[in-house]
Amino acid sequence: MALRTLRSHGLPPGQLEEVTRATTMATLLYAAPAWWGFASEGDRGRVERFIGRLRRSGYLPKETPTAAVMVDEAEARLFRSVRCDSRHVLKKHLPPPKVHKYNLRMRPHNLTLPPKDDRNFIARQLYKNIY
Repeated sequence: MALRTLRSHGLPPGQLEEVTRATTMATLLYAAPAWWGFASEGDRGRVERFIGRLRRSGYLPKETPTAAVMVDEAEARLFRSVRCDSRHVLKKHLPPPKVHKYNLRMRPHNLTLPPKDDRNFIARQLYKNIY
């Protein structure tokens, strides 16, 4: 493992953690909003256990969040980006806005809810952000 080699050559712990985040974690969670919904519990568990091993081995700080938390944060950032940028490539996949004839309290979004689908990123975010 390249991280082991870097550690054995004397890379300080802070820099080793930075290299781990920039390489291993970035590769592991690449495009996670797209595939996380299709991953089985077993797959998700393997990712969590791998991150736990990196933590225990000293390649990541002890306070590193779980994979589920990191994916939730990535999904929230992506969803915010899609909603705010009118030129975003995923904007066309958002459902149309729901128009009300009366004044309701502010909601996180005013989009029509599609059928619930926990695998689809956009449907997952729309249902996550309704309350």
